[in-house]
Amino acid sequence: MLLVVCLFSAKSAAGQGVEPYGDYIIGGVSFVDGMGFQVGLLSARSLFSTELVVLSDLSPIFMKGARTSRVVFYPGISLRLLGLNRLVREAPYRGVDLDVGLRAGPGLSFSKRESRAERDRRFELVVEPFIRLVSARNRRWVFYSEIATSRPNLRLGLWIPY
Repeated sequence: MLLVVCLFSAKSAAGQGVEPYGDYIIGGVSFVDGMGFQVGLLSARSLFSTELVVLSDLSPIFMKGARTSRVVFYPGISLRLLGLNRLVREAPYRGVDLDVGLRAGPGLSFSKRESRAERDRRFELVVEPFIRLVSARNRRWVFYSEIATSRPNLRLGLWIPY
């Protein structure tokens, strides 16, 4: 929280990159509290972004002790906190953005040795709040890191313009 307050109140010199704006393909990997990948489409604007993401947790393929794999399809939206600062104060883009968002969508869980009860609960509705840090020097290389509540919790990747 202190970081956000400092970024909002700091006087800025020249900008340090090009604000990511437009349509992107998301590609990322996950490796904390599960292993998997994240792919999707994202439309970034100054104040918000909308997205459609497929997140997978494929831990049983990579780790012997894990029992459940999961695939989730998420539509979502996020508020670009530093975009608000750029709009209100006409501050230049500083090379980073901080997004706070929410995704919700259907998920399917699969297990190696699932019981009948587990098979009946295979479908689930997943709601996931997240915080994303986006760093861009130009519109071709936009890196992100994301912390979310659904496993795998930490995701790193790229936004690729299309």
